[in-house]
Amino acid sequence: MSGQTSPNVIMSEISKPTRPRGEAGRTMNAQVAFDVAQLFVARFSKQDVSGYAPTMRPPMGVSTEGGRQALQHIVLESKTPGESAVTVGHVNLTAHSAKLRTHECLNQLHAMRFPKKLFPLDAAAYQLFFDAAHKFLSNYSLAMEVEARAPELTPAVDGKLTAPPAQVGKRSALAVVGIVALMLLVATFAVLKITRRL
Repeated sequence: MSGQTSPNVIMSEISKPTRPRGEAGRTMNAQVAFDVAQLFVARFSKQDVSGYAPTMRPPMGVSTEGGRQALQHIVLESKTPGESAVTVGHVNLTAHSAKLRTHECLNQLHAMRFPKKLFPLDAAAYQLFFDAAHKFLSNYSLAMEVEARAPELTPAVDGKLTAPPAQVGKRSALAVVGIVALMLLVATFAVLKITRRL
């Protein structure tokens, strides 16, 4: 890795407010994110994960908009034309955080989205990449999160999968049921009282 900037040097640059704009007019944070993406690609470009090549998406523009556009996805790009990429995690250098998904999590997501299609990633090959990527990202002192289970997804009107309704909706439904039960109880008590008078 001669000629490349070390992770600690890159991360220390984030705290320098007077750093000039980088290549292509990028802001300090955008340039750091671009540098890390380049280092990731250099580290993993030759690694094969069941016919997929690991990469990290560079920042979308010349600025992260104060961190609002700092999320960079880590994906496995298929070497087979027409096959979709697999998003395996993300990095947010502004928030000093990163997330990687386990093979089981990816398998669950794939089964939800493509129930009739076999999951293409071999567990052992993916684990080798996962361990190496986790170590790589840990060098940047990021708060690492491992997503071991897929979030529950439900089909939306347009056919795409979305997150389930918030728990607040369930609580509201329970509250309505409780109110209705209370009203029935009061009504029953009133009927019994009137009946006894007759």
